[in-house]
Amino acid sequence: MRAPAQLATVIFRVHQEWFAITSQAFQEVAEKRVIHSLPHRRHGPVLGVATVRGELLTCVSLGHLLSLDKMPDRRLVRTSYQRLLVLAVDGSRVGCPVDEVAGTRRLLAGELQPAPATVARARASLTLGLLDWKGHNVGLLDAGLLFATLHRNLARCPTFPTIRARSRCWSCSASKRRTRSR
Repeated sequence: MRAPAQLATVIFRVHQEWFAITSQAFQEVAEKRVIHSLPHRRHGPVLGVATVRGELLTCVSLGHLLSLDKMPDRRLVRTSYQRLLVLAVDGSRVGCPVDEVAGTRRLLAGELQPAPATVARARASLTLGLLDWKGHNVGLLDAGLLFATLHRNLARCPTFPTIRARSRCWSCSASKRRTRSR
C-alpha cells in the first residue's frame, strides 16, 4: 500500500486571520526589522524594503493583498508586526510582516477542505482551501498565484529588482523616464 500524500505547511497569523503556505515557498522567519517606505508607492500591498541577511527584500502586506477586513493603515503594518516571513518562488523573494508564526503542520491529502465561495472570491482566489488547526480555520495560500499576483502588481513599477528575478530595472526605468520627459 502507498503512503498517503502529505504536504508540509507553515502556519501564521496576519491581523486576526490564520493562513498556511507550503514549506517549499517558505524560507525563514526573521525578527522584526525596519521596513523602509518607498517614494511614490503609497498604495497597494507593497510596504517598502527591508534587509534580511544582507539582501534587500521587497516587503508586502499579505493583509492588503488578500483584502482582509479591518486591516490597519499601511504605516501601522510596517511598524506593528512581530515577525517577517520570508517567502520565495522561482528565485523571487519577498518579506511579509506577520503577527505570529505558529509553526509547521503536515497535511494529509484528505484534510484540506474546499474554501467557501465567499472566501475564495474575497481573497482573489489565492486560497486553495481550508484546514482545521486548534479550532481555527486556516486558509492554505497558493504560493504560485500569490507571487503571480505580486508580479502583476509590481509590473507597473520597474524599481523592484528584488522581486523581479534577476532584472535590471533601475537602468531601464531611468532611460524610460528621460524619454517621457522630453
